[in-house]
Amino acid sequence: MSINPGSRIACVLVGLPGTSKTLVAQKVCRYLQWLGINSKVFSVGNYRRKLFGSYQPHQFFDPANPDGEKSRTEAANEALADMIAWFNTDHLQDQETGAAFVGVYDATNTTRARRNFLLQEFKRNNIQVMFIESVCEDEGIRLANIVEMQRSSPDYTELDSEAAVQDFRARIGHFKGHYETITEKDLSYIKLVDAGSQTIVSQIQGYLQSRVVYYLMNLRITPRKIYFSR
Repeated sequence: MSINPGSRIACVLVGLPGTSKTLVAQKVCRYLQWLGINSKVFSVGNYRRKLFGSYQPHQFFDPANPDGEKSRTEAANEALADMIAWFNTDHLQDQETGAAFVGVYDATNTTRARRNFLLQEFKRNNIQVMFIESVCEDEGIRLANIVEMQRSSPDYTELDSEAAVQDFRARIGHFKGHYETITEKDLSYIKLVDAGSQTIVSQIQGYLQSRVVYYLMNLRITPRKIYFSR
């Protein structure tokens, strides 16, 4: 099996905050670049920080907050527009030679309405879509992710650890009430449960999507102990 000339694929992340989506996005991108594929991550979080500043309290993420909703949509749509422009206008010379492109759209995308909107936008631009959903049901993994987010996220550089954890838990709660997991049988997706301890795969098409799935099924994103002996 080989890469179809001119393949254009959008890998769209799905999941609650604190489910290692950004880590997965970065690792998939690096893996594809290692394979020689043109790939780039478009992080909605980075666009939000650029537009509205690093720290926003959890109320900013409340769907009942119209100003926050408007700002978050602006950041998400700006990232989407840049990603489509990257597919359509960047690297024109590479496209003429039949090079493949994979863009990774890193955001929560937790509702069917949002995912359907993205699906239509990408399809309108002749870009295939593959969803990557990260689900965390194990409380131990969830807590470890929250602590790691508090420690490393640029969102919380101005808060002490306790306040950051409380704020991030509240942020998760805002998304959780409206979260709709992927169940549609006609979508191409891989669902990673509890950092890859279980995977669900559906309607994967072509060489590049298969390579992404193979990589994710072998990816371990939780810390592991390594023992040396002699």
